[in-house]
Amino acid sequence: MEESCHPSWGLGVAADEGTSSWGNCGMQDISCEPRTPFPNTTAYGYRGVVQTPWYAMYDIISAVNDGLRAINEGIEIGDGGEHNPRAIAFARFTQGLAHGYLALQFDRAFPCLYRGNGTGDHRFSAAGLQ
Repeated sequence: MEESCHPSWGLGVAADEGTSSWGNCGMQDISCEPRTPFPNTTAYGYRGVVQTPWYAMYDIISAVNDGLRAINEGIEIGDGGEHNPRAIAFARFTQGLAHGYLALQFDRAFPCLYRGNGTGDHRFSAAGLQ
């Protein structure tokens, strides 16, 4: 599997911004005309073109949720937690960017937002978007 494939390679040729004479990172499959269905299976040899950004964005979301949970459970960033509000704002911003990238790249994704409310009730929201 080509795990180092970046989706921009396939999307670039699909948009006719470039060409590819080989199947590198699924570029030939994605760019052929007339368009053919994408082989959405784990057996697809170039699945990295979609699998890599999917996992990367959920790695980011997971790290953000871990950080928000740690802050909610009492970790202090800076003297007496003076930088906690800034860290929370940056975490939410990063969370939004990752979810936004998923929305741009895929027709469906699973939002996973940490919603600790400070009372020990640590919930995650997870629902499929269509």
